Amino acid sequence: MSDLSRHWHLELYAWWSFYNDEYAAERLRRPAIRIDASTSHHGSWNAARREITISQAHILAHPWHEVMATLRHEMAHQYADEILGAVNETPHGPLFRQASNLLRVTPKKSDTPDASDARTRALDKVTKLLALSASPNESEAAAAMRKAHELLAKHNIRMVEADAERRFTFRTLGTVKKRHQAWEYTLASLLNEFFFVETIWARGFDAKNATRGTNLEVYGTVENLDMAEYVWRFLVGLLPNLWTDYRTSNGLRSNAERMRFFDGVLRGFADKLGDERRRLHEERALVWTGDPALESWFRHHNPRVHMVATGGGRASAAYHDGMAAGRDVTIHRPVARQGASQKLLPGS
Repeated sequence: MSDLSRHWHLELYAWWSFYNDEYAAERLRRPAIRIDASTSHHGSWNAARREITISQAHILAHPWHEVMATLRHEMAHQYADEILGAVNETPHGPLFRQASNLLRVTPKKSDTPDASDARTRALDKVTKLLALSASPNESEAAAAMRKAHELLAKHNIRMVEADAERRFTFRTLGTVKKRHQAWEYTLASLLNEFFFVETIWARGFDAKNATRGTNLEVYGTVENLDMAEYVWRFLVGLLPNLWTDYRTSNGLRSNAERMRFFDGVLRGFADKLGDERRRLHEERALVWTGDPALESWFRHHNPRVHMVATGGGRASAAYHDGMAAGRDVTIHRPVARQGASQKLLPGS
């Protein structure tokens, strides 16, 4: 067994134990876990051998949270067989579905309905407005961004008020790291506060490098996850460019203040979004009070979550200058290079 494979086995057993404790009240007996060379399936449960298999190709090709979704799926089969007595039912029958709910098995993408007409119309309008927000005319760009924010708020408020059917899922953003910077926590808080998603810094594993750490998990409807991921990617890409301009214009020789500047930019942008939210409240009577269904779904998947306060960095001159720059940030659609096409939102 290679060193990498040994790390994978240890990690799979550790996560199996975690899910058994977290979700199944330690009712399951530890099975054998084997990594196989299959390319036809991601995982399997063999009741006769009491064995869970996970595909090596799956581990190498997909993010760890997807591998863990497969592990929970196979644990649900184990729970249905050994605890619920699903001897004579079909593989994905009622008892398996009961076990799946217990083990927090999220639906596969193929099980998730396509975008509704309302969602499609809302995102189409936002897409067009984000294109306008790239305008060199500052007044036009600001107006387009305000309108996009208003449409997103109106769409989500109406969905909650009408108790419309909405399917929740989650995705991870960024890489697994042992230590994150203050600006990364600020960005996660910004997404949670203004883009209709729940966020959590969750334990993760980088299978290719066999390293543990944490990364950002974002929960919500598909359309809100698409928007949150787009905003996250846009800002992560923008920050170094803003820093380069700031460093050049101020004649700085080092990057010592870079992290503080990043944090300042994001906090300034959050202040801008906060002002916009207050405007929507006062002028449009649009008040976002959260989505109880999403909060319940989030808590179902994270039953022992607790809040941890994180301290900010020293408020240096670069931090304050970053805040000023952040108040001028406008999210917009990237301009495609000639001969290339760029998607506005993931999956679009």
